[in-house]
Amino acid sequence: MTALFGRAQADEPCPVNVSTNRNISVSVASTPNCSIHISSGVTLSASGYAILAGGAGSTVVNDGTISGFSGMRNSTPGIGTFTNSSSGVITTTSTSIFNSNSSITTFNNHGSISSNNDSFTNRGNITNLINTGSIKGGNVAGGAGSAIVNGSVSLSGTITNLTNTGALSSGGTGYGIYNYLGQGSVSNLNNGQGGNGATPSTTALKHWGPLPTNYNIIVTSTSKYGQLAVFSPSSSTIFGIYSGGVSGIAASTLTPGTYTDVFTGLDVINLNGATSGTYGSLYNWSLSNRTGRSWDLIVTCISTCGIDNSNSNSNSSSTTNITTGSTVSLNAVGVTANPVLAGGTLVLTKGERSRQALSILSEGGIISAPTAGAAQLLGQLSGSGRVTFNGSGMTVLSGVNTYTGGTI
Repeated sequence: MTALFGRAQADEPCPVNVSTNRNISVSVASTPNCSIHISSGVTLSASGYAILAGGAGSTVVNDGTISGFSGMRNSTPGIGTFTNSSSGVITTTSTSIFNSNSSITTFNNHGSISSNNDSFTNRGNITNLINTGSIKGGNVAGGAGSAIVNGSVSLSGTITNLTNTGALSSGGTGYGIYNYLGQGSVSNLNNGQGGNGATPSTTALKHWGPLPTNYNIIVTSTSKYGQLAVFSPSSSTIFGIYSGGVSGIAASTLTPGTYTDVFTGLDVINLNGATSGTYGSLYNWSLSNRTGRSWDLIVTCISTCGIDNSNSNSNSSSTTNITTGSTVSLNAVGVTANPVLAGGTLVLTKGERSRQALSILSEGGIISAPTAGAAQLLGQLSGSGRVTFNGSGMTVLSGVNTYTGGTI
């Protein structure tokens, strides 16, 4: 981890509005209630720190680009807020943000922050850190930098509330969050990074060191939900599902089913508190230790999730036999049929919910999940046949099922 030092400079008058390209540092380290604004389309760059701030109550807003060696050093007593907007870009060779033994009340990142080294170094206190964009360390081939480094060998770093729905990542061997042993701590981590691994924001957040006191998963969809890949945990955490409370971050939206690998690298001893509970008035949840140190989140309906007593589709036509070689959609089954699955395929669509009972004959058959999202079957599956489940989405079985042929 890199140690950074800056030379004292005389403060310039406030407010500071950078409306044209500038290659001289903004220096207002000891001026309280100072407003700093970098306009859209403008680049602020310097050979050292681009911004030297630290006055109590000060605000920084970046709508443009901050580049060069290092972005901002925040010194004692510390600024009030820093906002990197959706158009804001901070890209540096050394640390992009350095909180030096001082405080930041609220740090908002909606844009892009990246460094060839550690991107955000906190050796002070941050009350609220909210990331909906990207913070990336080790932005070079083989780089060891992390997105957020909390504390150091001899200095503490504390974050009270860290909320992440974007991407905290490393381009090399670093981590999204690196908490120094005995020095770095996060009280509350709300995380929505993870899901299907298709993008940085849907790839598990890598976390090294002491775990947060409270960890709340943010669930946006079945392909975008919090996953925490844990390395060298030295404490325990209390698990929960985020239900709102952070401005601009919506409460979790649940769908019954299984959310895989919400934790990896976690032992039972690292979980402090309940491993099951309820979310609102509709859902039960539980953590399941699927294998080794990997945990899934299983969500079921408390009763019927507000579903009525009929199929979601009231199509008057119906199919009663789903036989070998046939493919039938659930809405073609209708509500009056007594269907049997006899070698064919029943295809489900996202959002479908049905109480229709289904007999599984000796030929068995296939139930194909939606390509995305989930469908729910509340009716009883009975009979002697085997059921094969396939598809990339979720099939939620909520009935009292008695079929005896097994499941593939």
